[in-house]
Formats: sequence, C-alpha cells, structure tokens
Amino acid sequence: MQEFNTAKDAVLAVAPETSIQMVKTDNYPVRISVEYGSDPSYKKGQAEAPNHGNWEKIFDARQQALFRKNSGQRAQSITEIKAAVTKMIAAAEL
Repeated sequence: MQEFNTAKDAVLAVAPETSIQMVKTDNYPVRISVEYGSDPSYKKGQAEAPNHGNWEKIFDARQQALFRKNSGQRAQSITEIKAAVTKMIAAAEL
C-alpha cells in the first residue's frame, strides 16, 4: 500500500483535483503504473474501469522502486511521476 500512496501523492502534488483509483492484479512481479484516461462507463466504486484499454500509461516501474527503504529509487520514481503528469497536463491544455 505504501507504493500506491507514494504514486498517488506524487500525482496529487501536481494535479490536486485528479481522481485516483487503485486497480489490483495478481501479476508477478508486482508493478506500479500510473495511467491517464477517462471512461464514461466507469462508475465510482468499481474495482476497475470497464474499458481500461483506452488509458495511456505515463509511468511504470517495479513495486520496489516506490518503497521507502529504497529511498534513491523512490525519489527518482516520484520525480518521474511528477514530470509525466506535468507533461500530460500540458498536452491536454493544447
């Protein structure tokens, strides 16, 4: 859960009005991805957006890259997430 919170906090630092959802899978190795998109058929509270394929992945890393004990990797991941969200916002404003 700490890795989700780290990614969520990085996104919210740049885009505080963003709606964030956690989608859990049973895939290994565990990865954390930040995706951007919208799906009009998605209803709040669903575990996963039904048309998940319309989303653009803007960050992807192994789970360990966001652990507190891996402070160097964690700091780099936070920087990458913030940069990706900033770029996504700039592109949406064009």
